[in-house]
Amino acid sequence: MATGSRRAAQPSGMPALDDPHAAIYSIGQASELLGMEVGALRRLDLPGPDGPSRSSGGQRRYSRFQLEHLARIGALMDSGITAAGAMRV
Repeated sequence: MATGSRRAAQPSGMPALDDPHAAIYSIGQASELLGMEVGALRRLDLPGPDGPSRSSGGQRRYSRFQLEHLARIGALMDSGITAAGAMRV
């Protein structure tokens, strides 16, 4: 991996489905899978390299790893922890 890059080149096609870090889910798909509103996902975007990737058209793309992370944040928020607190945990 080159210095300064966030991760190695992501696979495309069918291998991407097996890679938990491949950014293949749109914000609409993420919203549906997580049961969260699109606006809530936008507010939970992590700054920098931990946030969603962007497609060539600038649309957010989430990986399975990021969806699992957002699901944990959502569960913490459902238990009464604030969004800021849940993101810190």
